[in-house]
Amino acid sequence: MRPKVQEFRLYPTFDDTAKTPEAPIVQPSKVTQQHDKVSINEVQQQDASPSLAQVYREEELMSEEELQRKQQQIEREMCMYKERFDHVAQALAGGTPHQIEERKKREVERLERQGKRYETVETRLQHQIERLEEREERRARIQARHHQASRSPSPSSAYEGRDDSAEDNGRGKQE
Repeated sequence: MRPKVQEFRLYPTFDDTAKTPEAPIVQPSKVTQQHDKVSINEVQQQDASPSLAQVYREEELMSEEELQRKQQQIEREMCMYKERFDHVAQALAGGTPHQIEERKKREVERLERQGKRYETVETRLQHQIERLEEREERRARIQARHHQASRSPSPSSAYEGRDDSAEDNGRGKQE
C-alpha cells in the first residue's frame, strides 16, 4: 500500500465556483503588543511637556520674582545653546584653535619635506653635472691622444721605424 501523500499541485487552477479568497488575519503576538504599549507610554511621558496654555496659566500664577528667575534661566540656557552652536559651526568651518594649530603644523611639515626634496634634487643634479664634466674631460683627453697619434708620429717612433727599414734593407742585401 502506498502511504497517504497530500496532493500538491505545481500550478494553481482557476476555479470560479470557489468563494473569493480572503487574506489571512494575522494576530500580533502578546510580546509585540506589550512592547507597543510600553513604547506608547514612553512617548506619552516624553511628550508630557506642558501645553502652551498650561505654561501661560503657570506664568500668570507666578510672582514677578519667579517670572524673572525663570526668564533668566531661559536666557542662560539660550546663551549656552548659542555658544555650543557657535562652537559646532566653528568646528565645521575648521576654525577652532586646535584645528588651526594642526593645519599650521602640517604646513610646517609639508614645507620641511619639500625642502628636503629640493636638497635631494639639487644634490642629484650636482652629481650628474660632476659626472658629465668628468666624461667630457675623459673624452677630451682621448680625442687629444687620438689627434696626436693621427697627426704625426713622435720623433723617437719615426727614427725607430727608419732603423727597422734600414736593417731590413741591409739583411736583404746580405743574403
